[in-house]
Amino acid sequence: MLMIDLCAGLGGAHQAMRPPKWKVISVDNDPRMPVTVVADIRTWHYQGPRPDLIWASPTCTEFARESMPWFPHTGAPDLSLMLACKRIIDEAIPNYWIIENVRGAVPFFRPYLGQPTAILGPFYLWGHYPNLNWIPNRRVQVNKEKLGPNVPNRAAIRGKIPYIISARLAEAIECQQQLWPQGI
Repeated sequence: MLMIDLCAGLGGAHQAMRPPKWKVISVDNDPRMPVTVVADIRTWHYQGPRPDLIWASPTCTEFARESMPWFPHTGAPDLSLMLACKRIIDEAIPNYWIIENVRGAVPFFRPYLGQPTAILGPFYLWGHYPNLNWIPNRRVQVNKEKLGPNVPNRAAIRGKIPYIISARLAEAIECQQQLWPQGI
């Protein structure tokens, strides 16, 4: 099975997608991240076989601040990464797809993606994928280790997708693949 992880960061979304069942293509514009492709997804185009899953976690910093009243608001957040993720999804036509972000993104993503299809702790998901709502919210948390302002990759560490989400998604897709090998 093939997964494309857009805006992959530290790879939380694909950490449970292990060979030999999965091949993962991870894409991020930061060369410090452990990814297979370093590229700006706003100009990147996927060329290859139809993926089973595309996961996209566009940068959430601007959207997170939208739900924090103490931050000054300087206008609408930049939607270019989310729109690029959606373009790649539309071009690749995966069996399943997820765009993940935070609560503050909801009013900005809604015109393009509709309402979130799942809310797992602080992670808001839009897309088409097997049901993940049975993951207990108490088990879905952001990294809470103390991170000072000068920690490299601070935002990536705090926003890393928890293993439980990646594992349940892998299990659900693998199960459906066994039941319906030709797709649903």
